[in-house]
Amino acid sequence: MNTNKKFLLNVAIISLSLGVIFLSSCTVLETVETIKKIKHNYSDEELKAIYASSIRALNEVNYPSKDRKVNNGYDEEFVFNVESFNELIFQKYIGNHSNFVYSPSNLYSSLHFLSLGSSKEANSILNNVLGSDNETRNVNYRKYFENNYFINENGISEIYNGFFINDSEKYVINPTYLNYLTSLYCEAYSLNIHDENNIESLVYNINKKVNETDLLKKDDLVITPYTAFILFNTFYFNHRWNTTYSTSSNYEDTFYSFNNEEKATYMKHAFMGPLKEYEKHIVFEDFLSNGYKVRYYVTKDRNDDISTCITKENYLEKLEYNENTINTITLSLPKFNFKNTINFNQALKDIGLSSLFMSHDNFNNCFTFLDNEPHYTFIENSIQATKVSFDNDGASFKSIQASTIGECTSAAPIGDHYYINLENPFIFEIRDEYDLPILFGLLNSTK
Repeated sequence: MNTNKKFLLNVAIISLSLGVIFLSSCTVLETVETIKKIKHNYSDEELKAIYASSIRALNEVNYPSKDRKVNNGYDEEFVFNVESFNELIFQKYIGNHSNFVYSPSNLYSSLHFLSLGSSKEANSILNNVLGSDNETRNVNYRKYFENNYFINENGISEIYNGFFINDSEKYVINPTYLNYLTSLYCEAYSLNIHDENNIESLVYNINKKVNETDLLKKDDLVITPYTAFILFNTFYFNHRWNTTYSTSSNYEDTFYSFNNEEKATYMKHAFMGPLKEYEKHIVFEDFLSNGYKVRYYVTKDRNDDISTCITKENYLEKLEYNENTINTITLSLPKFNFKNTINFNQALKDIGLSSLFMSHDNFNNCFTFLDNEPHYTFIENSIQATKVSFDNDGASFKSIQASTIGECTSAAPIGDHYYINLENPFIFEIRDEYDLPILFGLLNSTK
């Protein structure tokens, strides 16, 4: 580039089962003020005050009522598209033989939100990976939000979306894009992203959305001089088991991880559910309250590797509910809880989105530019921080997806009875009432 008037835009995506996307802005060869350093640790009240004084609301979201559970079935194509996207992503990680968990619906949602402000070329690339088109995904996203936004005596599901654009003299949010965000239950705000005090208070408030204090850490958000906006998508989930795991049935036994043997506390209960056998592994489902299901994938022989058994073909097969698949299952499940933070940049590039990380006009439609210079936008980072827990009370997870965008110029018959002891690494997946995968993980170790 031969002039200091050209602009580049970077986009970074962060997923925490809470999702965040960053957009950055800078002028080539222009001296950019460095991020201000925090001089002390703030109290909760100070962080709340900083947040309230530094942020400006750009829209008002009309949320559905939390007092009732909405029942909206998805288009079959939408479920298949999210499943297919999940398979592309998890195959990049499950062979690492370490604990892994993330929310596929959070990461998928963050990319869909970006697609609504993408150029024609970038949108075509995203449609190829996400499936269908913008409008089909919009309709089904609203169903997904409404299906998973409620609280009752048996559990809570709560999704939050937040778009935070940098205060700039070069751009503002595009009104059309703002309308899209509002229609999809996404709050939009303006603030100085390059003031580290603001970032600390922002991270504090995003963690509060999933009832945490440090699931997403300030250092997880790599704010560059080019970051123009951050997109967060979060999911807070906590539901009881349909069939109780009595604590009196708990027992201590060995769990055989990929690397060693370890002591674990097992829970035990019996229920009726679907089960399908493959050559080397089985797939079955247990049930949580409010229509949620936990799907397990486990090898028949504990010396086999579950990550090599799961193929695109058998993962995308439906688990049918009929007289041939419903069985009585006695399940011994180890209690576990863990968390991880994953940077999805390389995985997203590997599945066909590499050009979105380059300096093109990828996401220019998110902005109204206030000058006549050419602008370039791209993903800087896509990260997700997720925490999961399975115990006697039920299953819970908390997920924060964060994406950053950069900009700069320049009841069935009883079948067989299965006794299943999950004593070696297994895959677990939580699906909502309409079979959409909202959590996916691999347990290699209970420690």
